[in-house]
Amino acid sequence: MNRKLEEILDNVRDRKNASIDESVLYKTQNHNYVLSRVETWITDSLTEVRIKALKILNNVATVSDNQSVRQKTVSLFLSVYGDQNSKVVNLSGDCLINYRYPDYDEASKNLVKKYVSQKSFGYANWLKIAGFLNLNDLTSVIKEKIYAGTLSQKDKFAAYLALARMGDGEATDYCLNSIKAAGINSSVVYDLLPDLVYTRQHKCFDYLIEILENNEPLCESANPNTSGRILCGYRIMEFLAPVIEKFPLQTSSSGDLLSGDYKQALKLVREWFKANPGYTIKTDRLR
Repeated sequence: MNRKLEEILDNVRDRKNASIDESVLYKTQNHNYVLSRVETWITDSLTEVRIKALKILNNVATVSDNQSVRQKTVSLFLSVYGDQNSKVVNLSGDCLINYRYPDYDEASKNLVKKYVSQKSFGYANWLKIAGFLNLNDLTSVIKEKIYAGTLSQKDKFAAYLALARMGDGEATDYCLNSIKAAGINSSVVYDLLPDLVYTRQHKCFDYLIEILENNEPLCESANPNTSGRILCGYRIMEFLAPVIEKFPLQTSSSGDLLSGDYKQALKLVREWFKANPGYTIKTDRLR
């Protein structure tokens, strides 16, 4: 195992770009050892090594059922936010949004509170993580930053989204009304509607279901071989499938619905929502 890690490290340091089989790293019995070794790489002087460390850590934690491994990985991701390289910081933020609530121990939650209070780099991500973790003691801090008028438009909207995720009614209305005002088209569906999914608020989900029921073809197909516009409801199904309890359809790891007939799937989902108006929303993940 140690030899495999040295081989990977040398490959990165020497920029050999050789193809190395890393599968042994991700076997359950090796997770703790890999974590302890690769942890030292995240302070390496070479940016490429630090980036490789984060990728390996994320791959290990993604397949691990060990809570301590996942919590340690989240802690390490949080620790790199003092890194001077934006690629390292951004990669850490991108990885963090895939972890579950139990993966954040108290120390990690306190770091998130610190980063939100200090308006740290990648602020929009920190706000969304804070909302996901339901860090209600940050509510007044977030509102103060909104009212101060110093946030960028991106960070301001992320602040409202975080408050909405924590159950703030006014923030939920602000987010919902802002996105409603943009109308419905492919850009709105792909770029804005995922924000409504993030809130996990029934009011926002009811609007998504309203779009699901719309029979007007307002979206462009993701399939280059399909001409003309399609129903936006097909995309909405993909957004809702992973976050609704007992949803009648499943999705693949890539997010595609496991259905060979999208028209029939849409009909099924519409009928399911009519029969289940009190549907339950999952909140264990950020996305």
